[in-house]
Amino acid sequence: MLNKLDAIHIPTNTSVAIKIINLFAIKTKSMRDKIEREVQLLSIMKHPHIIRVFEHFKIVNNIYVIMEYAPRGELYDELAKNGKVYFILVS
Repeated sequence: MLNKLDAIHIPTNTSVAIKIINLFAIKTKSMRDKIEREVQLLSIMKHPHIIRVFEHFKIVNNIYVIMEYAPRGELYDELAKNGKVYFILVS
């Protein structure tokens, strides 16, 4: 359903992550629509605490999302591995 690649944006020499979401593997149309809507919303958001989406496009049954690279991976993976994530509030 989801593949992730690490890549380099050659013109800027910036590390990016590419997520490939296979829409065919998602059973319900409403869930596919939610995923597409979320990707569109993330692409217009610019906030220092939200991973930035630089580009997204759809080819056949796949959505490709080119996003800011997070060296520690996804928050979900951290939670699954450690069971907890501690946050420090910085103002």
